[in-house]
Amino acid sequence: MKKIAFILIFISLNSCLGVRKIVEKKTISKEIEKTDLKTDSVNLLVKNNPINDKIDISVPESKTPDLDFNKAVNDRVDEILSKLNTSKTSGDNSYKLYYNLLKRQLNFEANIGETLNEKTNVSSEKTSEKSFEQQTDEYISKKVSRIPWWLYVIAAVWFGPIIVNKIKFFTDPLAMLLKK
Repeated sequence: MKKIAFILIFISLNSCLGVRKIVEKKTISKEIEKTDLKTDSVNLLVKNNPINDKIDISVPESKTPDLDFNKAVNDRVDEILSKLNTSKTSGDNSYKLYYNLLKRQLNFEANIGETLNEKTNVSSEKTSEKSFEQQTDEYISKKVSRIPWWLYVIAAVWFGPIIVNKIKFFTDPLAMLLKK
């Protein structure tokens, strides 16, 4: 009986507690995006010279065998065309339309000022750069909660007789009662 009690005490004190290992990880991640926009423009200027233009259109006379009819037609045409006398001016631009009765010509004169054409070419370039930064801190902590076996042996040798006496103190009166 003493041996069984001793074995049970030894087994209960020699449990499988083992080593507890705790690993803590702390991770910090950053994403950085850098964007550059480069814009370039080119101006193209085209200068056109002024235009001075003149058109003379001759008005033919009527030529039919009837002279009175020819005179009436020519007078009527001269009367209508002589009323055509107009001109406009805006800045460097102007035009003039009139009828020259002596020369029997319709005259058109135009002056167009110089022009400036501007063309702008804009080009842009966008560059984007992403970078990731990650920092990981790892902490490992060990906690040993198992008592070595040889410490149990020392405790059993040292305290063994005391423990056995204490167990006898309880088991002897019971054994006497059981025998009766």
